[in-house]
Amino acid sequence: TEEILNIKILVYQQEGGFLPGDYAFPISFLIPQGIPGSLYQEGQKCIAEIDYKLQVKVESSILGVASMKYKDELVINENIQINVDKTNQVSQTLEVISCLCMKQGHVTVNARFEKDYLMPGEKARMLFNADSSQCSLECPNITLQIKEKLILGRPGKSQKTLEHVASQSSIEGITQGEVIKDKIMEVALPKYNPLAAKKKKLDLKIGATHIYLVSKFTPNELVPSVNGRIVKSQFSMQLVFNYSGCLVKAPSVVVPIMIYNPVSKSELSMMAPPNWKPQVMPISNLTLPQQPYFPQGFNNFGQQELLIQQSQAQQQQFNSMSGGGQMSIGGGQIQQM
Repeated sequence: TEEILNIKILVYQQEGGFLPGDYAFPISFLIPQGIPGSLYQEGQKCIAEIDYKLQVKVESSILGVASMKYKDELVINENIQINVDKTNQVSQTLEVISCLCMKQGHVTVNARFEKDYLMPGEKARMLFNADSSQCSLECPNITLQIKEKLILGRPGKSQKTLEHVASQSSIEGITQGEVIKDKIMEVALPKYNPLAAKKKKLDLKIGATHIYLVSKFTPNELVPSVNGRIVKSQFSMQLVFNYSGCLVKAPSVVVPIMIYNPVSKSELSMMAPPNWKPQVMPISNLTLPQQPYFPQGFNNFGQQELLIQQSQAQQQQFNSMSGGGQMSIGGGQIQQM
């Protein structure tokens, strides 16, 4: 477990206290730069979570009267840097090696993809040519995959790396010595709802002496890319040539990609009590410490570059129910099971 932020700040202070009545306290602040986005994912024998909460507290000045508190989930999306001038094209010659390290030739692939940044629910597309004239094996099918690498913990013996295919599609492959051109493949990305993610139900297994939980990657769901210190979620789009026979590894073209959540355009709303006519206080523009949170590198399938950056802070506005108090934001954790 690592705490990312824990900020408490005085919002309003009234000399002598607030008189009885209804109040609304508009609050705005800038999210600190570089913090990882919200994430919740169940994997093999673990749960990875980056979690933020916003708490408002109204402190009572009367002895024996408890303070009022309200806490809610705060979903943060990481900013992305998009290079529109980047050439989304790759050319590779892939060796085909069967069991016992016997070389069976190679396949040359020229591929173009629309973009390397995608949202859950989108479709990823790839156009490619493949020359298998120098390979002695047949390729029954070709697969386009969206693959996730989930890295948990700090570098060292305790760090765990989990990989799984989040989505894929297949087409008919190529015969021995065949050359194919202008093939188009697409794969639909699953959707993701960070607020509903924690409502998953883990499988219960009854052992010899106890009941325990078994967690797995949830199908038909795609979490965003995140770059925390102890939780990293990295993605690639892979064009896999599934040659027949016993292979050391299916040759594939691997393209690092970014999965990001769209910015929500919904307005903040709350259920007002009957006859709600609050006195609206002046807006409080809070200044939070803007110390950037930068993990050590961001290695996305071998690419040493920082793909996710909080290039500018996102402004969020919150209308509290009543009172003037403190705000705190939580952090992220990994749960071993």
